[in-house]
Amino acid sequence: MKPVVHVAVSAALGLALSPWTGWDGAAACLAAGTLIDLDHAFDFYREGRRWRGGRDFADFFYHHRMRRLVLPLHGWEWAAAGALLLAFASRPAAGALPHGIAIGWAAWAGAALHLLCDSIANPLPARGYCFFWRARRGFRAQRMLPAAMAEPEKENAASVV
Repeated sequence: MKPVVHVAVSAALGLALSPWTGWDGAAACLAAGTLIDLDHAFDFYREGRRWRGGRDFADFFYHHRMRRLVLPLHGWEWAAAGALLLAFASRPAAGALPHGIAIGWAAWAGAALHLLCDSIANPLPARGYCFFWRARRGFRAQRMLPAAMAEPEKENAASVV
């Protein structure tokens, strides 16, 4: 999914949550819903690519030129762990949530919405947004994406994760 769409849906969710979280919660939702994509830079540089501009960067992902797909921040496991931590932190509250916890839930909602949108819109199967599922496949795009989409791995290339 393109970044502008993530910005739009995260901003809309943040605005919807703002009566309960305030504007800082809306900002946290927007930030978490968009900045999760910073892990694409990790994959881009790990593949040995060098910055040649935004068009080259986008082409790398939207035309599936990656051999490995690590995406360390894209994982439902992290969303589940965050929800458990926030639920534990929210437990002692007797009424309204402390403001910091409400902001945490807003950030969590933004990141979870990002993963949901990606799992619906992108060619990676929905289970591909589980970090450990990708790890069990060696993070190899050929083992996760439809065959026609994955960049073939080079025969003699050293496999570095």
